Amino acid sequence: MWKIFARNTSVTHVSFWESIDEMPLFDWRKCMDGNIEFVNKEQKQHEANEKQWIKLHDQYLKKFGIGEKFKKYLKLIREKALLECDYVITKERFKLTEIDIMKTKIDALQMNFGNGQTIEQSLIHLSKWLGYGLKIKETTVVEFYTIVNEYGKWANKENGNSRSGSLQGH
Repeated sequence: MWKIFARNTSVTHVSFWESIDEMPLFDWRKCMDGNIEFVNKEQKQHEANEKQWIKLHDQYLKKFGIGEKFKKYLKLIREKALLECDYVITKERFKLTEIDIMKTKIDALQMNFGNGQTIEQSLIHLSKWLGYGLKIKETTVVEFYTIVNEYGKWANKENGNSRSGSLQGH
């Protein structure tokens, strides 16, 4: 007797965040930390997660650009990668020390990109400035970064500084 084995072809439907205008800051930060399953509302593993994350991140870059701190972060990542390549090629052990130093610099920037503050601490300060509470799971990506930019403009004006500043930078 022949048995026919049918493959499970059912497609699991996943509802993605389509825009940073609707995506909560909480999910954005999870994605930024490498948990890209937060690009979908169910936080499930899905083959399209990476593609959707790229789409959302492109939206962010088009709207807000890359801040100076993030450019510095990318430069440090590049330098670390070059040091790692040098080590693989040369096998010179002192390169490992240089790599560790670079990791420390990266970790310092990666912690928060914002004057020693976490996202949660920034939300507290912004809430005080606004006069109402911001919640990480209710505040959208666009709302948060727009408020951060406005706060930076206000703080610079108050301090008589013409440079743009902010609590957070991407």
